[in-house]
Amino acid sequence: IKDDRSEGFVKSAVGTSFDALTTDIAAFTSLQVLGVDDAQEAKIRENLPELSIVEMPGGEMENSGPYTVWGFMIGVSARPGMDEQTAYDITKAVMENMAEQEAAFPAVKGNNLPELTLQYATSPLHPGAIRYYEEIGLTVPDHLK
Repeated sequence: IKDDRSEGFVKSAVGTSFDALTTDIAAFTSLQVLGVDDAQEAKIRENLPELSIVEMPGGEMENSGPYTVWGFMIGVSARPGMDEQTAYDITKAVMENMAEQEAAFPAVKGNNLPELTLQYATSPLHPGAIRYYEEIGLTVPDHLK
């Protein structure tokens, strides 16, 4: 990219921000962020339902106004037989200890992980996780139950 031998690249963001590699490239190379249009979004939703559609705010660098992209979120999986209390305890520990999460993954700072989970998750949640989210007053969408 930096020496003009490539016309483009696909790179993940961290949360709703560009990662260090992308900002490093942008410091020396003019970049144009490309999102997906409505037809591409529909095709993704139809063919790759495990991906989330994410509205990015943009504005971090030249030519990066708001845009829509596909993405996947960092998640935790549990075996189907995990008991409900264990899943509840793990979910609660993760969601209520943001300082620990931010230390491990700084991009989550300032984000509401329970709300992001319910907004972007694409696979069903464990009943113990559902119980935690409902206890804190969130509505778990039917497709995640």
